[in-house]
Amino acid sequence: MKGIEKVVKHQSKKIEIYFNFIGNYEPPKEELTEEEERLKIEEEKRKIKERKDRLHQNYLKRKVNGKQQEYEERYKARREQRKQEKLKVLKRAGIQVNKLEKRD
Repeated sequence: MKGIEKVVKHQSKKIEIYFNFIGNYEPPKEELTEEEERLKIEEEKRKIKERKDRLHQNYLKRKVNGKQQEYEERYKARREQRKQEKLKVLKRAGIQVNKLEKRD
């Protein structure tokens, strides 16, 4: 790859390509009118709301058929162990954890 210095791939599926002599190049973006931009934002919000609704409906289904309770019981010990490990780290660092322990 002549001319390419490095390629950076982010978790958000964004890819940055750094070229020799010019650095990171971003192609010009399409300019949207205010109305198009508003519609795009509304569409994104609608998709997010639909996804949240779908996830919540799945949670409710799991709760009704007992699978959610099974999951919580299965992982309760693991969560408690992780919590205790975090508390130990905080205690070693000299941070008071009394308030954190009493929240449960």
